[in-house]
Amino acid sequence: MSPSPKSAAIIAGAGMGHRLGADLPKALIQLDGISLVERAFTALSPVVDEIVITAPSGFESQFRAIVGESAKVITGGVLRSDSVNLAIKSLSPSVEYVLVHDAARRCSSTCHL
Repeated sequence: MSPSPKSAAIIAGAGMGHRLGADLPKALIQLDGISLVERAFTALSPVVDEIVITAPSGFESQFRAIVGESAKVITGGVLRSDSVNLAIKSLSPSVEYVLVHDAARRCSSTCHL
């Protein structure tokens, strides 16, 4: 029996939320005491083998404090597409399937995946 294909999730969280008027990245905004990036990470962790999260420059340590060693946190690019491309390049070579999720999409749950 061959092993299952390896899957990964990219959580795009490098947006600064200028239109929102916040002093911190959208992904760090909390709803009911839980940040948007933590909500996304919690929903995706049970269903993928690897997670890469993109963070705005200067906020990487705050993202790492939320997810610990369970996900790779990288600096995102200028555009969302830049961030996703950087994340794809940082995935393990054995990954065959990739799901891209925006941290700002707060209503995700494992049952929707």
